[in-house]
Amino acid sequence: MKKLLALVLFLGLGSTAFAADSKVEAGLGLFDGLPMASDFKDAAKSAMGFEVFGDYNVAENLFVGLEFGHSFGYDYKNGNNGNVDEDYLGIRGKYALPLDGGFRVYGIIGIANYWLDLDNGIDESSLGCSLGLGADYDVNPNVFVGLEGRYHFSPKVDLPFGMGDVKTSHLMIGLHAGYRF
Repeated sequence: MKKLLALVLFLGLGSTAFAADSKVEAGLGLFDGLPMASDFKDAAKSAMGFEVFGDYNVAENLFVGLEFGHSFGYDYKNGNNGNVDEDYLGIRGKYALPLDGGFRVYGIIGIANYWLDLDNGIDESSLGCSLGLGADYDVNPNVFVGLEGRYHFSPKVDLPFGMGDVKTSHLMIGLHAGYRF
């Protein structure tokens, strides 16, 4: 996992040294993951997590980038001990529309590999995707803060305690801060 995080930081944030005229944005976000798929919603509670991202401005208002996210564990409901940890690493595209007063709204789409680690020793890995909306505010020309909501279409896993195959799709609602290079 440490190697994976180092790779994201190297590719996403390390590329900023080559950017000019604010072509690169990099940041960190904190989120709450809310189980949304019916079985997952019945089996698990929400989980806090974080993500790091690096985006490159490829055309006017259009960004592509890398992202890595980690949830600190969706705890099982119904008195069962344990949880589901989730990591994802992927690419993303963002179309941002600037507004007056330093605000910007955007739509975002992502494709990622999701790794799910269950307390019963089961590790699952699968490709998934996400869709979302967000808004940023420019604190100054280089620093921005914002909020984002994204729905992650995540893989199915076989949960313990007879819960069976569960689709782990979830909604992430979070805050982020970033820097433009």
